[in-house]
Amino acid sequence: MTRAQPQTLAFETFAHRSLNYLSRMVDQNGQPYFNVFWTDPAEAAHDWPDFIDVTSRQLQAAIMARHMTGQELPIERVWYERLLSHRDAPSGLFFRPKTPYCNDTIDLAEQALALYALVTAFVDYQDKSLRDIIFTMVDGLWQKAKAGAFDKREYISAPGFMLKSLMVCARYMQNGQALDLARDFVQKVFSGDVVFTSDNRIRRGAHMHSTLRALVGAADYALTANDEEVYQKVRTLFEHVHSLGTAFGFVPEVVERQGDVISCETCAIMDYLGLAATLANHGNPEYWDIVERTARNHLIESQVVDVSWLVSDPNRPDTEQFTWRDIGARMIGGFAGWSSPNHLLAAQETLNAHWGGPELRDKPRAFQNCCGGSGIHALY
Repeated sequence: MTRAQPQTLAFETFAHRSLNYLSRMVDQNGQPYFNVFWTDPAEAAHDWPDFIDVTSRQLQAAIMARHMTGQELPIERVWYERLLSHRDAPSGLFFRPKTPYCNDTIDLAEQALALYALVTAFVDYQDKSLRDIIFTMVDGLWQKAKAGAFDKREYISAPGFMLKSLMVCARYMQNGQALDLARDFVQKVFSGDVVFTSDNRIRRGAHMHSTLRALVGAADYALTANDEEVYQKVRTLFEHVHSLGTAFGFVPEVVERQGDVISCETCAIMDYLGLAATLANHGNPEYWDIVERTARNHLIESQVVDVSWLVSDPNRPDTEQFTWRDIGARMIGGFAGWSSPNHLLAAQETLNAHWGGPELRDKPRAFQNCCGGSGIHALY
């Protein structure tokens, strides 16, 4: 009997596998699909996150995967052009267009993803025209903040979600307005009692991805501004997040959600690793143990390698919103939307309690593709 040779763990291997997913889980125009349903036959469906949210994440992931693997995907430039096509020139912000499955709107929370992707592209492309686009966008966000848009109930978590994006803009592009806005948002995030309590805990029911993204950005701000008080607050909150997970590197999707199977978005793993690595690099080297356990036991195990349980219909033609072709094969290299410690898919649920039109109701969810780009970002 021949024994298999042990394989050296190299994140480049997993990034290379993702190239299949990035290239193929799109329609004929290069627009990514947010939803993948475990139906008979399996189907992928467009939804409102496709235009700004998912396209931004996939563009950033394609750039990062290229740096890890040395392989450039044609879809990278397609996503870059598609994202820029949704720019509202007067405000500098990015909008969702009107379609049968999407209302035309400028969503403030989505601006964080677009800004992060565009700064990533600027650092890589060094395109001066992109610099002007980004600076106009930051000014547009500044104007929205001055007008109180971020104080509205539907955007109460947007300032925290935007911190990391503002900070990479401030550091890599020396944008002082982004740093000033980040400073204001840090104060907003920590002065209220919406997500973080006065004793440095996270409120029950908080969304882990959004919460950790706020902490990653706050850590970046604290290090840049030499704000020791904010840095120590972030470190204490990280310890609280770690206490909610497991010793082998699992964190839950929602903080202390009762009556639920344990599940986690790969988006949350990305930010958990980002925060742990930042803290480990700046005074807490013991957190590298958390990074390694999480990367080995949760991140790479969340990559899609076998989706034979998704049965496709290769003969059914695509529509404007749906595709039924090779769904499992196209998802190889993607990442789990809701993993458990020992399952790629933690629970069978529908979109009914969340969003989506009637054409998306009563269908069990298999994947959400915000997590695909986030998984590659986490590897990077």
